Amino acid sequence: MPLFDATDKAVLQTIIYFDLFDFPLTKEELHRNIIANYAVSIAAIENRLKNNNMKSLIEKSEGFYYLKNRGELISKRKANYLLTDKKFKVAINNAKLLRLCHGVKAIFITNKLAYSNPRENGDIDIAIITSKNKLWTARFFTSLLMKILGRRPQKHNQKNKICLSFYLTENNLNLNKWLKPNDLHLAMWLSQFVPIYDPENLGERMLGENKWIRQMLPNAQQYNLNDRRKVKATILSKFLGGILFFIPENTLKSVQIKLLAPELKQKKNDSNGDVIINDKILKLHSTDRRQYYNDNLKDRCKELIPAFVLSDLIKLVQKK
Repeated sequence: MPLFDATDKAVLQTIIYFDLFDFPLTKEELHRNIIANYAVSIAAIENRLKNNNMKSLIEKSEGFYYLKNRGELISKRKANYLLTDKKFKVAINNAKLLRLCHGVKAIFITNKLAYSNPRENGDIDIAIITSKNKLWTARFFTSLLMKILGRRPQKHNQKNKICLSFYLTENNLNLNKWLKPNDLHLAMWLSQFVPIYDPENLGERMLGENKWIRQMLPNAQQYNLNDRRKVKATILSKFLGGILFFIPENTLKSVQIKLLAPELKQKKNDSNGDVIINDKILKLHSTDRRQYYNDNLKDRCKELIPAFVLSDLIKLVQKK
């Protein structure tokens, strides 16, 4: 047996990945987010965490696991509990308005707030699933509403603003074609979508349609929120979503294309998938750091784990 077997490496790599974001993990979080190409039980993880070889690289305190000499992350995470709750309340209050916009089918919290690791002065990232053929309509009204209310992020004012930079239609939930090689960061990002408004369980359907996620994150599962953090459909939201709408989708598309930021227009024709603009998906991330995090993880694992080989843990996603 090598110094570290595949399960040891899976545990270590997962802890290293979250260390890139200064985030220690509980045992349950480690299990849910384990990076491997096969299912790993929580019992197996518990067994590996007791391994003396592992103890040379990781530490445990107050129920959290983290890289050696990174104990300062615990106080930061504990401080984030209250901040996370405050930001969730802001997101929920805005979701109650966004659900009324024509074409909106589901609303998700994404990025750092999704896994309780927000920045005090950071904005709140929201992803929206829209009705079929209503992507541009939904974006028009959600963006306009947040603009009117002064809730869109500005260059020097992002705190608790609502960032609307990702839209998908309900008939285009599989993102396989937009993967980068070994795109762990995209898999992790999608697996952490938090459904604060999802009356039709589209988040669960999206996870099911993106089966490639489980080739890297075998234990990935839909977040189950308590009612305090859920926004429910109302008679008004159902009515507004179902009424006939007389402004053509293409008209709203033309208006929004003209108003796109120059940097997004410049990148929309790139083949790297950083900015995607079509009638089924809008991915308006002017700075896409997927490759940075994927490469950084690989380098850190090579540095910290003896004889680390990335292919031991993640197989290349086979595109259909």
